Amino acid sequence: MKKLFVLFAVIGICTLAYSQDVKVNINNQDVTAKDDCPYRINGICSTEDIGGVDFDLVENDNGCTNIVLTNYNKCPVTVLLEYEYYHPNVWFKRTTTAVIPTDGVKEIGGGCYGTRFVGMIVRKIAQ
Repeated sequence: MKKLFVLFAVIGICTLAYSQDVKVNINNQDVTAKDDCPYRINGICSTEDIGGVDFDLVENDNGCTNIVLTNYNKCPVTVLLEYEYYHPNVWFKRTTTAVIPTDGVKEIGGGCYGTRFVGMIVRKIAQ
């Protein structure tokens, strides 16, 4: 009878020990990775965007579309631009970088069958 009691006690202790839920808190915050970035281009988050650059699609003499970027900032900027261009039956996504001087304009070739804007991140150039 003592052996049976000891056996049930050991089984009860083991069951109780394995059913414990352990939660780790550091500084009263759950340890989970948080990503508050709504949009990224090449790993750069859109929260770093300073704005001030205008995006325009202009058709050239060949019937193709060019992308014209105009900087209205008081400093030179780097523009990370993501756009899609159409080539018969397929849309291709392209990422490019342009450096635009203060109050400058930069023209980038788009596509001849169609171009559409996806996103842009403008960052100040450190001097």
